[in-house]
Amino acid sequence: MPKYRTDICIFFLLLTAPFLFGNEESAYSLKREQRVFDSSLQDASFLMKDSSKFFPGNETKVKNFFPPLQGQNLVFSLPEKKSSELVINTDQGPLEISLPASRDSLSLLLQIPADRSVQSITMAYNQKYSLQESASGRQTIELSLSLETPDRYQLVLPSLPGENRELKISLENPNAVSVKTTLGDAYTLEGFQGRRTFRFPLNEDSSSSLSISADRELEYLSFSIEETPAFPRALTRSGSQILDNQINEWRNRDFEVYSWASFPSVLVFDCRNYDIQNRLFRRLAFYIEKKGYVGQLLTNSELKGKHAWNAHDYRAEDLARFFNLVAERDFPIYPEESMLRSILISHGILIQDDEGVLHPGEGAVLSISKESTDALRYRFFVHEGAHGIFFTSPEFREFVTELWNSLDSRDRAMWRFFFSWYGYDPADEYLMINEFQAYLLQQRASAAPAYFGPRMGSLANSYPGERSSLERGTGAGSAGFQIWAEILEDWIYEKWGMRAGNFFPLYKELH
Repeated sequence: MPKYRTDICIFFLLLTAPFLFGNEESAYSLKREQRVFDSSLQDASFLMKDSSKFFPGNETKVKNFFPPLQGQNLVFSLPEKKSSELVINTDQGPLEISLPASRDSLSLLLQIPADRSVQSITMAYNQKYSLQESASGRQTIELSLSLETPDRYQLVLPSLPGENRELKISLENPNAVSVKTTLGDAYTLEGFQGRRTFRFPLNEDSSSSLSISADRELEYLSFSIEETPAFPRALTRSGSQILDNQINEWRNRDFEVYSWASFPSVLVFDCRNYDIQNRLFRRLAFYIEKKGYVGQLLTNSELKGKHAWNAHDYRAEDLARFFNLVAERDFPIYPEESMLRSILISHGILIQDDEGVLHPGEGAVLSISKESTDALRYRFFVHEGAHGIFFTSPEFREFVTELWNSLDSRDRAMWRFFFSWYGYDPADEYLMINEFQAYLLQQRASAAPAYFGPRMGSLANSYPGERSSLERGTGAGSAGFQIWAEILEDWIYEKWGMRAGNFFPLYKELH
């Protein structure tokens, strides 16, 4: 019989069944048969019935399941622009889930345990879903969410060909979250009302998973897989990842190059030892900021035996001046310095014109060394990181300058003497303001008096004539080191969620 006649016949039977058969059971059987017929046309295992139609202003829909879903997975497409809410009505009560936004066409796999069933789901009207995983699942990233623990997301990456891949994750988490990898590493990401991006290296076989546990739902979550850049292109890593990365994991035996995840235009060089760091940055240190040497290009023999710094920081303007003078004089420099110049150009910190002249671009460069102790590396990173922020954030620079200018003239005299004793050029106002904020932010605000007090007291004993100014930080009538540090901390916390002495919103948990 032609198909259209079958449809007509069934439709007729449904309309006349109560009268033809005279009992409700027969009519119900025919209705159930009609349901099975409809669901087979949709190639679905369960009948899903809309309980709402679309009208202007109606933004949600309810899907009912007959029979209830049990031991079955539901796959939801993640929204592209903003998070979307789901309400899963189970036999044990409703469960609210926030689908994080993703621009990478990702899906969320909802795993329904065998001992629980789902009667209906309330969702956004345009929400896409399926009872089956995508056929192209091996080529996409899937985000799974356990129904029993809705605050835990698990990102499962497919096995992909090739090596040197890394996971890029962007998220907004007002509350702290825990991040665990299959490599056994566990991180805590502190809460912040803003979007941040981090990268994690994948296993050698490019197959991995990432578990994210949150006290509350995430406001935004997005993932992608990217190729790990070849040296000397910078690896984008958080401060804690930079400090934790071991030499045997570096792409180059002498130094590794990073882009600081919190401030991507700031490059961080981590050097095997002080000697390699000196070959990269010592000549720069004397040329840019060492008292008595500013503006001078020292030869290799003149540099011999001279100490620069155990960590470094330089802005684009000074780097351009240095390398332009080197080129103008055809001045011999180390191969490491030539490589540094190329890296700065390739990352846009320096811009070279058609005549070969360098101009300042966007960003700055910092340096630390593996030869420093772990405690010093931590402090050096925060200190140099504060300089990187100062170099690249006009807002922060303006705020610190206003704070510096608001100090009593005797307070500024104290700082100038202190920095001069450390070897900085006290005549360089920009340098004084920059070091002022970096020294205050390098430790917890409450620890600032314990750091500066003894040092100022020791200098006062050695230089009695400067005692009145050197005791300003702790004397009566002074704002004090802790107050200055707290003023700076309040500003950077509001802006970036960072605190004095702690520039590590993502930090590795100790086992």
